[in-house]
Amino acid sequence: MDTAIAVAGIVGTLLGTVVGGVSAWLIQRQQLAHAERVRFHDKRLAEYANFARQSQALVNAVRDRTPLNLAAYETAQELVLLLGRARLLQDVLKVQEGIRLVRRASDEPDEKNAAIESYNAARQGFLLTAREELGIPP
Repeated sequence: MDTAIAVAGIVGTLLGTVVGGVSAWLIQRQQLAHAERVRFHDKRLAEYANFARQSQALVNAVRDRTPLNLAAYETAQELVLLLGRARLLQDVLKVQEGIRLVRRASDEPDEKNAAIESYNAARQGFLLTAREELGIPP
């Protein structure tokens, strides 16, 4: 009888240890997955904001006739293309087309303003889609 009680105690202790260990492992795995999602969200947010900033800097440089920093823009664009979802990628192409229009517009004010308005609309579309993708209210 004493042996049966001792064995039951040992089995109960071992079983409790295993259940506790598995529970702790599952909780830790869930916490690590959540931390990774948050890190990826923050990375996308930073890169989307950088792309918007670099595209605006490029348009400003064209408008102001200052040197262009194409490398910074291209790097920002490549990162967004790697991180973004399909709908956002379409908006990136629209921003790129808007920049192309601004770069090719003549010095005639109406043409230049129309190109800048086209770019601004594309950039705004990108920002709205990025907010939606990231779950940020507009």
